[in-house]
Amino acid sequence: MINENDLLAKIVVFDSGLGSLSIIKEIQKIVKTDIVYFADQKNYPYGTKSQAQLAIIIKKTINLLEKKFKPDIIVVASNTPSLMLNLSTKKIIDVKPPLKLAQKKSESKKIGILATKSAIESKGLENYIKENNIPKSYKIFKINGSNLVDLVESGKFLNKKSYCKKIIKESLEDIIISEKIDVITLSSTHLLFLKALPNITALSTRDIVNTIELTVSKLTTLVDFMSGFAIAAGLFILSGSIASTKYRRLRESAVLKILGAKRKMVASILGFEYATLGIIAALVGIIVAQGFSWAIMKYMIKSAWHWQPEILAWAFCFGVLLTVTTGILSSLDVINDKPLKTIRETAS
Repeated sequence: MINENDLLAKIVVFDSGLGSLSIIKEIQKIVKTDIVYFADQKNYPYGTKSQAQLAIIIKKTINLLEKKFKPDIIVVASNTPSLMLNLSTKKIIDVKPPLKLAQKKSESKKIGILATKSAIESKGLENYIKENNIPKSYKIFKINGSNLVDLVESGKFLNKKSYCKKIIKESLEDIIISEKIDVITLSSTHLLFLKALPNITALSTRDIVNTIELTVSKLTTLVDFMSGFAIAAGLFILSGSIASTKYRRLRESAVLKILGAKRKMVASILGFEYATLGIIAALVGIIVAQGFSWAIMKYMIKSAWHWQPEILAWAFCFGVLLTVTTGILSSLDVINDKPLKTIRETAS
């Protein structure tokens, strides 16, 4: 059996360095599919790049991933380019601070955005905060977490936990206590590895996982539609053919038996007839299903449409097999009835 998600949900995740492994871990909890991870260590860190530099890097990276992997979904798993560039499209999912969730969680109405230096200094972040329409009673603090990103990338968080806690405390404790911040968004995917933040609610980019789950669900529904339509078309054509030609087939089989044909030969002739019908039905169903699936992807799901030969081959073979089997089973009386009885009944 073909795994629908393996065929359709082609997900590519990329970031500078290894930070977005945390995102992949979350995606794998909800989606059973292969994920390509591209760690752009050549351009690490994104957090120190200018907007112009990032625009060139991200464009080249996306073009490379499109050409090599032809994915259905590309996840730009880095807050820095997501905030500084306009990346989100029908196919590209970016990550940004979950400010609405932070607003709901915060009791002190003091929210911290922990991100890279480039991100917190960007106009993109300022515009993003305005777009979220956070009430004036809330205060947003932009906190430079570039040193914590470096901490994760170095791998020290794996075996030097005491050292990491010390760095985290030195980086965050003063501003958290003095400003009474009770919620911080971990606005770099590297930061999801650091969970020892003191006395605060740390929010990660869960929205990206929800978006991917919804997209994959839509794609899986499309597979079901494509396969089901081809099979339904076969059954529809088959039932119409059987109903309209049964009288003719009864007389033809009787004549063949009188001329010396065995049941096996009659069954073979009927099988060939149904196989031909099945091939025609499956082809018609696939062509129509492809047309519908293209329209659904373009106008409803608003995502790129891809030719899926594996699914079409499976639907074609299953449709033909089902048509032949159903046709033969429904024609058992044609095969088994005695020829003279059949001629008398059809003549009356």
